[in-house]
Amino acid sequence: MVKRFFIFVLPLVLALASCYIDVPHDSRYDNLNPFGKASLSIYVKDKHGNPNQGALIILNDTLEFETDAEGEFYLGTVAKGVLRIRIHADGYRTFEMETTANTGEVLDIIATLNFIPVIEEFKAYSSVRKIKSFTDTLDYDVNYTGIIREMDGIEDIDSCVMTMDSVRFKMEVFELDSFAACSLNFPEDNGFFQIYDLQGKKCRMDVYDKSGEIIKSGEANLVRFVESIPEITAPEEGGSFTLPDSVKWTFEEVLFESYFNLEIFNGEEQAYESNNIPSTKRSAYIGELLNEGSYRLYLRAYDVYGNFSENSVTFSIF
Repeated sequence: MVKRFFIFVLPLVLALASCYIDVPHDSRYDNLNPFGKASLSIYVKDKHGNPNQGALIILNDTLEFETDAEGEFYLGTVAKGVLRIRIHADGYRTFEMETTANTGEVLDIIATLNFIPVIEEFKAYSSVRKIKSFTDTLDYDVNYTGIIREMDGIEDIDSCVMTMDSVRFKMEVFELDSFAACSLNFPEDNGFFQIYDLQGKKCRMDVYDKSGEIIKSGEANLVRFVESIPEITAPEEGGSFTLPDSVKWTFEEVLFESYFNLEIFNGEEQAYESNNIPSTKRSAYIGELLNEGSYRLYLRAYDVYGNFSENSVTFSIF
């Protein structure tokens, strides 16, 4: 009987001895487990530190997620190995990176997106101003101007270049209200062109930002020249003016005439402004009282293409 028991039990014991019990464990912290996991945290922001809500996050070209209102995204389980991350947001350059997810690791990623500049306007226009001197000469110019929306700030624009007839010209970059602006000016004695030859010539502008983007404008061309200027009859040059009263002028009727702008300066400080005066008007009433002193009045006549002619006078208020 005892012999039969050992014959039956012995094989069972040997079978159990060759097995092990798999105790449940967290594989994320098992460095030897080939199926280990990591976790992923991503914060998406612009260059000013503002969170980007709704940014599209693509992992390994397959999984897609979006950031929340705080610009954040969290994934508690990520398979170990190579992790490719792409982040898309409207108006921004795609953010791309590749990293490695190790078992038990928390990947904490801060993604700063670069805004792609937007060219709001690119135009060519001519101008003529009367320069007050002993001879009272007229100063003719042709100007090329681009207005750019750059949310990252003007310092993110590397350069602006205008191309005309395969010749490239570097433009001046400066701030204009909440925009960036690029400008190129050809005076009458510019040394490159006879400015009258610029009429009708097509050109374009390229904007280079520091993230490597190149933004191209549409074509612009100078439609026409302006040559006549408004003549200011009141106040007279060097005379006195008592307010309230009307500024008066004469102006030769010109095709495409659109509107007048009037500004008065006390030194560098603007004391008065009136915009979009109808082209049929030849006077503007100033009801405001200005302090005693010396002032300069500028009157500009604009046409629908942005061309303008300008005259100015100096006057005093006693």
